[in-house]
Amino acid sequence: MGRKQREALVDHELCHCYVDIVNGDYFPKLEEHDLTEFKGVVRRHGFWMSDIREFVQVAIESDEDIQTNLFNQQKQSHLKAVK
Repeated sequence: MGRKQREALVDHELCHCYVDIVNGDYFPKLEEHDLTEFKGVVRRHGFWMSDIREFVQVAIESDEDIQTNLFNQQKQSHLKAVK
C-alpha cells in the first residue's frame, strides 16, 4: 500500500469517529458510511437512491482523472456525431 493509500485509509477510519454533545455531556459515536451499495445494483438500476448520485458527483468533482476521461469521452462522442 502506497503513502497516498495509507493516508486515505487513515482518513476513512477517522471519518467514522465523532462526538455527540448533549447538555454539555460528550458521547463518542461511530459514523456509518455515506454510501453502502453494490456496483451490480448500480449497473442494473442506475442512481436509484439520491446518495448514490451525490457520491458519484463528489467523486467526479474531486478526481482530475475522471474529469479528463469524461471530457475526452464527450469530445469523442461529439466528433462521431459530426461525422
